Amino acid sequence: MKHLCILLLLLCSFSIQAQTSNSESKNANVKIDVLAVYEEVVETGYASVQVYEKLAYGRYEEGNYEASSKWFEKLFKLKKKPTADDYKRYATSLEQIEEFEKAKKYWKRYYAAN
Repeated sequence: MKHLCILLLLLCSFSIQAQTSNSESKNANVKIDVLAVYEEVVETGYASVQVYEKLAYGRYEEGNYEASSKWFEKLFKLKKKPTADDYKRYATSLEQIEEFEKAKKYWKRYYAAN
């Protein structure tokens, strides 16, 4: 009887450990699209320089230049003093979506800011 209880306890502990391990591995595979969360925040009516900056830079880093240019445009409406890097990334995004005339304007601002 004593051996049976010990065996039962061991089996239970292995079972609990296996369940914990499985739930940890499932949680480790969950990825949150932070940019999508920021976009949802904007859709609810909340807009700020910081949110637009995260979206513009994030979409730029992904190579999604169309979305990046959209967020830079909104950023420039709120940000009082854009940085040279803001202008550079926006100009690059515009070039990538073949808006060359508009890109020229922002390249000029980039060079003036440096």
